[in-house]
Amino acid sequence: MTLVQAKAPDGWTPVRLGDVGACIRGVGYNPAADLSATDLPTTVRLLRSTNVQRRRVTLSDLQYVDQLRVSPAQILVDGDIVICIANGSKALVGKSATFRSKDAYVYTFGAFMGCLRVDASAADADFIGHLLQGDAYDIHISLALAGSAINNLSPSRIEEFEFLIPPIEEQRAIATALTDAAAWVESLDALIAKKRDVRNALLQRCFRGPSDLAPRGSNWSRVALGDVVTLEKGQLITEATSGNGNIPVIAGGLMPSYYTDRFNRAGRLISVSASGANAGYVALRQGPLWASDCTTISESTNYDLIFLLAQLQLLQDKIYRAQTGGAQPHIHAVDLAPLVIHWCDLSSQIALGRVLMDIDAEIEALVSQRDKAELIRQGMAEDLLSGKVRLA
Repeated sequence: MTLVQAKAPDGWTPVRLGDVGACIRGVGYNPAADLSATDLPTTVRLLRSTNVQRRRVTLSDLQYVDQLRVSPAQILVDGDIVICIANGSKALVGKSATFRSKDAYVYTFGAFMGCLRVDASAADADFIGHLLQGDAYDIHISLALAGSAINNLSPSRIEEFEFLIPPIEEQRAIATALTDAAAWVESLDALIAKKRDVRNALLQRCFRGPSDLAPRGSNWSRVALGDVVTLEKGQLITEATSGNGNIPVIAGGLMPSYYTDRFNRAGRLISVSASGANAGYVALRQGPLWASDCTTISESTNYDLIFLLAQLQLLQDKIYRAQTGGAQPHIHAVDLAPLVIHWCDLSSQIALGRVLMDIDAEIEALVSQRDKAELIRQGMAEDLLSGKVRLA
């Protein structure tokens, strides 16, 4: 099945990926435990499928192999496109990123990876890199995997991908525009991550208590959650009995399960999922809503809800670990009640809560800006890579 459109834009020609480059399969290495990043020049850094994330290569959680075991053809060079060709998750097979050499280290790629090496005389590597982030390529990968019980792509199947290609100068112009748009998105991603790190550092500092953010003289103590709040169990409702309405039903998932025409909670509250794969998930909710398969903590004049939320978020991993049950994990109110949290006077709680709300508002605004930037990038990619919009 061809994915090339019937009429090509002026000057654009249909090609296969194999016409402009060769896809090389990675090698299965047994990383040496005694090698580390400091063992230059005999150490090669090994990229795996986990190092390909959202259009770029990440250099975290690397493994190392002896350079004497690596063929020169398997050494990555600037502009190579690394592709995940095998993974337990079908959704990850085919994902790609352009490798950019940013240090003195030597890099190779593992057995579940492929490397597309673009012929510079036939195509611009950055243009091809952006092309492999598009819908047409995703469709090609889906068709290649259809009916297969094994989530595995051969390099030859990747090379079969058909597309339209403009003259080399237009390729470079398109690649530059899309790289700039991607850099805009990535800069917002980095800023959001930095803001979240600041928030987490603030929480860690606050809840070592007493904090320099709290008014002088405020008394801090450690208390059991169940001793200072009311943990309310939800009430069962099914989709069949929910009726028609737009009031969210909060159950065991991250998002509303469905909607109903009635509510059993109003105002702002904290929900903790009670069962399923996400049992223990802590979230701030805004009523009216129907609390079903969850435990809730409502607002009160005795404490600040955001102050409580921040502490429960810090304890999120511990709450997950408290799950009981086998195939169907559970977190009940009785499991939450013994959790030990920091406590102080209400005025100090409110002061800390306001600081956190301000940071959260900044993060929310940045996330919204980032999402809009990504939509613009996607629109640009669709128009430029199809020839709908031409760059002079």
